[in-house]
Amino acid sequence: MREVTGTLSMLGSGSTTQTSVGKAFVHYDVIEIGDQIIQKVRTARSLGDFIARGLGQQTTLYLVGPMIVGVKLADGKVYYWKRSALVVVFCLVLVPVWGLGLLCALFLKSDLEHVLSVQPKLKALGGIPLTS
Repeated sequence: MREVTGTLSMLGSGSTTQTSVGKAFVHYDVIEIGDQIIQKVRTARSLGDFIARGLGQQTTLYLVGPMIVGVKLADGKVYYWKRSALVVVFCLVLVPVWGLGLLCALFLKSDLEHVLSVQPKLKALGGIPLTS
């Protein structure tokens, strides 16, 4: 998990998409935070609303690859995208089936990292879970 901290000065053009299973995402072309520019990232729509709250304030964004998975606002509150643990169960079920578990783990690496590593860390910070 990568942390980017600074004054959130710009949330560039964003578009919202909805998947066939009902999850909604916000795609940002560019975000300027501190002296860094982050391009082509996305986040859960519910988390996007809290990111927007940080405009003009000291903010920390938590990223896994091109996905913003959490935000810490100037008031110290942490909000994070809580993913379903079904991805872990799915991979564990496929482990006994001739290497499909390994293949699953390779394709879903960032999802597994999010569920097994990132979510517990953000929860330990007192984070408030949000679903997409």
